[in-house]
Amino acid sequence: MKNSQFKKVFLSLTIAGIMSASGAAYANTVDAKNAESNDVVNKLLNVENMQEIEKNVDKDAKNRSSELIYDSKKSIDNSNKLSSLQEEAELLEAKIKVTEKQNILKEKQEASKLKAEIEKNKKLTEEISQLNALISELEDQNDNLKSSLSASEQRVYALEQAAKRKEAGEDFFAKVAVNRVYGINNNLKADLVYDNHIITRKEGQEIANGLILTKINEDNIVVKKGTTTKTIFISVYDKEN
Repeated sequence: MKNSQFKKVFLSLTIAGIMSASGAAYANTVDAKNAESNDVVNKLLNVENMQEIEKNVDKDAKNRSSELIYDSKKSIDNSNKLSSLQEEAELLEAKIKVTEKQNILKEKQEASKLKAEIEKNKKLTEEISQLNALISELEDQNDNLKSSLSASEQRVYALEQAAKRKEAGEDFFAKVAVNRVYGINNNLKADLVYDNHIITRKEGQEIANGLILTKINEDNIVVKKGTTTKTIFISVYDKEN
């Protein structure tokens, strides 16, 4: 604006000089000239103002255009960043879904495996219970067998004692007498008197009624009845070689 004012003053001085130099010859046309000069000045000023305005407008337009370009670039960058973030978010979401599915599958597999182990342990527990029941039953049977065996042993012992008492009560040995022994080495024989009958026997032979001749010596014999043994000496010694 200062340049415009300076130009206006300069033009006024120039016009004044022209008018002064023209002198009186131009006196009659001063008003017309002044009016014309003012019109020219105004036009010049209007042109300057328009140029200044256009210049300012161009400057503002450029600034605004630069701002718009910057904002546009920034918007594009933000849009690109947003798109990139959205893509990353979608990718992350997809990864999360895949991970979740994998975890679910893994949990199902582990659950299935655990279920199988539980079933296996359940079967083992049932088998152990059955084995324990069988062991208990066998123990009961063993106890019964022990009791039965003990009773059997007691009966056997009682029978043995009864046999001994019977043997002691009925003196079979008193019915035996040795008349003589004869023979050589392992071929020894004995002539015996049993229940008033003379009989000949070797070692190991039965005399009568379960009475066994177990041993023949030079002057006696050993006889056995059941579990009882007795040595009977020769009443009439007559050894033959």
